[in-house]
Amino acid sequence: MKVLPLPSASRLVQLLRALPCEYGLNKFALESIKVHMTGKPDHHTYGTVIIDEVKLRETTEFNRASCKFDGFVNYGDIATADTNKLADHALVIVFNPMFESWVQPIASYATKGAAPGWVLAKIVLNAVLELNDHGAKVVAVISDGAGNNKSMWTHLGISGKLTDAQCKIAHPCIDGAFLHLMCDVPHIIKCVRNHMMKHKYGQIGEHQANYQHYERLFEAEKKAHIKVVPKLTEYHVKPQRLQTMNVRLATQVGYL
Repeated sequence: MKVLPLPSASRLVQLLRALPCEYGLNKFALESIKVHMTGKPDHHTYGTVIIDEVKLRETTEFNRASCKFDGFVNYGDIATADTNKLADHALVIVFNPMFESWVQPIASYATKGAAPGWVLAKIVLNAVLELNDHGAKVVAVISDGAGNNKSMWTHLGISGKLTDAQCKIAHPCIDGAFLHLMCDVPHIIKCVRNHMMKHKYGQIGEHQANYQHYERLFEAEKKAHIKVVPKLTEYHVKPQRLQTMNVRLATQVGYL
């Protein structure tokens, strides 16, 4: 019985170092998507673009491969005026096919604070165009509801006004199709709960939801011997710091 030999850890490191690691669109990832999409049924080529940011520690490091210092603001091919500043955020663009169980990061950028809305608009449209050229069709762009993402929506013509709601634009690559811009549901759930905590009520059409009802229920439950909602805890009603980012706690408030 023959066993397929696997590369050693050091060999894997060598292979990874040989891959291009630059800010902006990852041409190697795009080419891999193109190879994978070749010969696929049309509906398997449809997917979504997901964008998100993460905070980083400011630092610099010498890159021996490029003979340059890493750690500064870098938007790839998009020209900006703050490239001499240290980056403290990373922006990542991911492609997620709708009918397959994999995801592929296709671009990354080093930013100072949250990327401006006009820059995000350019990055998103560029990613959609490049993916289309490599056999992947983007039907939606998904992000959280941060202020810079809302600014991106505005630059692209998206509106949340009740009198002029607009959640899609003409697709830049597919005639007669639309590109939808969506906020991810977990972030919406957290924002709704946090808004109600801060302002004590939420408006749903003509009806109001009062957060004080949850607080009064919790206080009454603490004194009761037989509880109606035994799983309701102080973490649900009065979350602190990182608990406000917990999707499970925010979701359970409405179902306990």
